[in-house]
Amino acid sequence: MTLRENIIANAVGRIWGLAAIYLFAPIYLRLLGVEAFGLVGFYATLTGVLAFGDVGFTATLAREMARLSAQPGNEAAMGALLKTYEVVYGVVVALMTFGIWLGAPWIADHWLRVETLASDRVVAAIRYMSVAGAMQLILGFHTGGLMGLQRQVMANALQVAAGIVRGAGAVLALYLVERTIVVFAFWQMLSNVGFAFVARATLWGAIRPKRRQAPFTMDVIRKTWRYAAGMAGIAFVSTILTQFDKLWISKTLPLESVGYYSLAGGLAMLPLVVAGPIAMAAYPRLAGLAATGERAALLELYQKTCQLVGVIAIPLGLTVAAFAGELVWIWTGSTVVGPKVNAPAAFLVVAQLLQTLTLVPFYAALAYGEVRIILCVQMASVVLLAMLLFALVGRLGMLGASLAWLSLNICIVPPYMFFLHRKILHGEFPRWLKRAVLSPAIISIPIVIAGRWVFVHSLSRVICLAAVALIVGVAVWASSTAIPGFQRKVWRHLCGLVGQTFWA
Repeated sequence: MTLRENIIANAVGRIWGLAAIYLFAPIYLRLLGVEAFGLVGFYATLTGVLAFGDVGFTATLAREMARLSAQPGNEAAMGALLKTYEVVYGVVVALMTFGIWLGAPWIADHWLRVETLASDRVVAAIRYMSVAGAMQLILGFHTGGLMGLQRQVMANALQVAAGIVRGAGAVLALYLVERTIVVFAFWQMLSNVGFAFVARATLWGAIRPKRRQAPFTMDVIRKTWRYAAGMAGIAFVSTILTQFDKLWISKTLPLESVGYYSLAGGLAMLPLVVAGPIAMAAYPRLAGLAATGERAALLELYQKTCQLVGVIAIPLGLTVAAFAGELVWIWTGSTVVGPKVNAPAAFLVVAQLLQTLTLVPFYAALAYGEVRIILCVQMASVVLLAMLLFALVGRLGMLGASLAWLSLNICIVPPYMFFLHRKILHGEFPRWLKRAVLSPAIISIPIVIAGRWVFVHSLSRVICLAAVALIVGVAVWASSTAIPGFQRKVWRHLCGLVGQTFWA
């Protein structure tokens, strides 16, 4: 597959993931009510907690698959790698799931602040969600292997299909069976179990070894344990970092607030959704170039990918932050929800935008096998985030949590990027900062401010959405001047597409 095809495939997967959030979340909110919808948000947190069990295996599997597939005749080695990792991964995830299953009554009675839902239903939902989350990790593990093989079209097709079945099936189940959180959780479990098996069969079919002869071998662990240990540390700390605010809110605030915070977090994912496919598609190529020592080609690919992420994510993130309240209203149709999540969503969007700009440098570090600096930064981030959450959530609630995230990223991202570049891409930091960050930001900010100033709140959600989309489009097109020749290339491709369509 070409890099462009992989980017398109990843984009489709990410876009569907975003579309699923925006399509199904308002329906769940309406069918289940705000408090039960808070449990839907807790399900995402629970899945994140289960990600502790990943211990770096998915990232290591993707890297090793990319490395082994670069040369023919490594099918047996890939089979041994997959069999060994499957066994260890499965045992770890199963133990964690069993622990959550047993601890469900304590979570329902002593952790969550449930006000109206029956305790037995909350316990049943948490238990089903624990299995659903475990199966979602198994699905992600095997699609990670497909990503490493550059079978990104297939990997994203599986993710999209699983998302459709999970989302649409849950809506149908709620309509046809019973509008309860237990029905929702049971369907999530059922659909994830099915797709986990499908993903496993697909990955084994892609490497085509003799599956029964693929051995479980400690030699695989010995060869990959250093990188896997580093990735395990990153995964462990990253899970704490990404889930700590949600866990703290679920403990200190009513379950209704968890639902509102989930909506704000869903909106904040927009920059990552558009930039993630680009970074993920570049990662196998970066790993291959790092392995072969082709530094000039790696730097060219790295800078182009960073610039593309910047000219798309920065205008989008700034616009979404400026119109957070309107977008929540467009999304949910509720005039009550928008004001409640407006400011938290805006802070979270900017924080996520800063994180998004670190994606390609992060993957470049993984390509070189450099995980120490990433781990150190994440550990420092956990400590700082914990201090900020303790200080702000009790006083400001959801707003305090989002402000903590923004403050954290403002303090951490600049030094993180400086030292990461100095470590693995010496001399590239000024070029990255100028072309991938400052140029798009300087061009986008006046456009977004002008758009915010002239924006008129319409009675029609469709017109409001079109206006916001227009502002994003203008800002992206203007900021693309930061990439020489970018607009000309896009225009040429568009003209070619129109010509083909017209003459077909």
